[in-house]
Amino acid sequence: MKGREKISLLGVFVFFILIRAFILFFYDKSVVRLVDVMAVFVAYANLKIDMGDGSALFLSWIAGLVEDLFSGTILGVNGASKLTMSFFVRFLKRKIEIGNFPVQILIAMFLFLLDVVFKYVLVSVVFHISVAESLIWSVTLIKLSVNTILFVAISAVLR
Repeated sequence: MKGREKISLLGVFVFFILIRAFILFFYDKSVVRLVDVMAVFVAYANLKIDMGDGSALFLSWIAGLVEDLFSGTILGVNGASKLTMSFFVRFLKRKIEIGNFPVQILIAMFLFLLDVVFKYVLVSVVFHISVAESLIWSVTLIKLSVNTILFVAISAVLR
């Protein structure tokens, strides 16, 4: 990755942090929990920006830690889920061509689903924190829809 591309990637990262801060400060806490801006950033950065594997994994982990700091959850849960998302995209990029936008939308949807399921398993199984299983499916569906719409909108804005 060249110096100019690193600066543009840093600009995109700051843009997503500003979106996250805006949502955090101006919306109700129930709305904030349904939008995972850093998951959208990880999907966008890995699918749209050409960077090396190490840079992508590191940036995804940092994005997850930033999400942990903003949301006030257990430190490292979002970092691990964003790292898993990035690793999956890197694996797919080696196997298939994912330059087509409809394919990217489908992969992004799967990534958002993977993110929610990974966090649910990590919190409920590893940390033994009870999560209402009846709510997890509705929250997953809402997060999947909202994050996909946000991914498409930001992909259109940041062409």
